Amino acid sequence: MKRQALILSSVVGAVLLGVSYFKFVAAALEGQLALPSMPMFLGGLALFLPGLFMDGVFAVLWKATRRTVTHLPVLFPFLLIYGGLGHVLMWKLGPVFVPWTSTDPQMQFLLWGAGEQVVLLIWCCLTFPFLAAAAIFCWRSHEEGEPTPTFQTAWAFARSKYRRMVGPHAKAFILITLGMIVLIPGVVYGLWFAFVDPITATDDRSKHPLERSRKLTRGRRGRLVRAWLPFAIWSIPVSGIPPYLPKEMEAIGVFAVVAFGVFDVFLMTIMKMAMYGFYEQRIDDALARRAELSPSNEYADDGSDTSAGSADAPASSDS
Repeated sequence: MKRQALILSSVVGAVLLGVSYFKFVAAALEGQLALPSMPMFLGGLALFLPGLFMDGVFAVLWKATRRTVTHLPVLFPFLLIYGGLGHVLMWKLGPVFVPWTSTDPQMQFLLWGAGEQVVLLIWCCLTFPFLAAAAIFCWRSHEEGEPTPTFQTAWAFARSKYRRMVGPHAKAFILITLGMIVLIPGVVYGLWFAFVDPITATDDRSKHPLERSRKLTRGRRGRLVRAWLPFAIWSIPVSGIPPYLPKEMEAIGVFAVVAFGVFDVFLMTIMKMAMYGFYEQRIDDALARRAELSPSNEYADDGSDTSAGSADAPASSDS
């Protein structure tokens, strides 16, 4: 019960912090320096932080942030292409996908936003497996003491995994995006499928990655919710309807759109790193539990099959 209360507290705190951040950004874009309400901001922090430090969530996020920054020379070309170029394509192709116009400025704003979301959906489904694979490759190389990754080695790994990753990634992303229209289903799908990219990038024997992700996230979804909350705070003024902050960047020009896209996907890469960190913990826990069982047992007592292992990564054994 205490755990559920802390999770709820973190969610409420993230909402308060997100609203405070949105108000600050909205005022700044209008040329005003308006500090957020101190009671709202401090109350949000007080509700948000305790859940973030519980169960080692902050430790995984900090580790993911350090590894993303450490490997930024390797990952930056991915961020520039999939983030910067991706946001420019959203901006320019959005009106093509939703060509209708309205005399009402607010409605026209929403139509532009809808067109950009269609482009975003297609772009993320097709390209983000490369980014996720590169981030996972950097994490594993660092963890296993392998030679320092380069863009060439990260790209080679991502390209070798793309065909396996793109289908499950697209299914999961579409379900999450459509579910977000009603919010709650989108959050549920996001938690179920948080391990789809790690599974498809590191476990060549897993035949049903979406179902496997759903099984492996069981018992850890509270941690995953809290891990995503810092990104959710950033996303409130970004992915809200209308997409307020991106439109302001578009009004400035192409370089502002590229910079915004790179930063947005940089934060997303940290989250991809963190999801792999949680996945790695899950696999390690299952292997430790398996070792404690009698040698005659084929299955770990966590509802997951331990008989299928990874062909290329010991940490991604199907356990």
